[in-house]
Amino acid sequence: MIWIVFLSFVFILLLLDLGVFHKGNSVMGVKEATIWTLIWILLSLLFNVFVYFAYKFQWLGLGVIPGIELTEMQVNTNAKNAGLEFFTGYILEKSLSIDNIFVMALIFTYFKIQPKYQHRILFWGIVGALVFRSLMIGLGIGMIQKFSWSLVLLGVILVWSGGKMLFSGDEEENNIGESIVVKFLNKLIKVKIDAPQKFFFFKREGQLYMTGSFLALMVIEFTDLLFALDSIPAIIAITDDFFIVFTSNIMAILG
Repeated sequence: MIWIVFLSFVFILLLLDLGVFHKGNSVMGVKEATIWTLIWILLSLLFNVFVYFAYKFQWLGLGVIPGIELTEMQVNTNAKNAGLEFFTGYILEKSLSIDNIFVMALIFTYFKIQPKYQHRILFWGIVGALVFRSLMIGLGIGMIQKFSWSLVLLGVILVWSGGKMLFSGDEEENNIGESIVVKFLNKLIKVKIDAPQKFFFFKREGQLYMTGSFLALMVIEFTDLLFALDSIPAIIAITDDFFIVFTSNIMAILG
């Protein structure tokens, strides 16, 4: 039940974001972007309050351990821990998302995506991230619960990704056109970079083409998966509560 409530909440926010507040393809200025950033942060903090009370009063089954009746002190402790873990996870994911922003800017620049179409691409990028990150979080937590040694594996991934960021140069960021995703998609469907960016696909003389907008979206999705390889192990080190890991992840990338 809790998953239906949370996913419905996210779905409504996304519908309002794209279908109401950003219905037209307009360019978002710095002032508007700042206001929306603060709104998303406020929503996340309000959700943090909800997490605390949900675990305290065990709403929708949160904080309930099957077959075990917790004392009032244990319930209160669990609620405080859940609230703190969500906040810590949210701050961690928000901090790690800063490098995503720079990479996304590079992707938009490379594919020459006009500013008025960037928000729509990011919107669908978030929808894809919801699906892929939930699968990766579930896999990561499942591995930890079943194989204790997998914590070491996740630690190695963190060290490896950190070392790669420290010692790699800027050439990787400048080779977007040589990425695996771009090469793979180019083999499947013909690309028209100069096609109207309003659409992801279009037909011309019976031939299906994909636009630079769709190519940029796919590169962003693939890049998010790569970033998730270090951000998800980092938050799993804080808690193995699937609900907190997933919701803090999603609330961070929504903003």
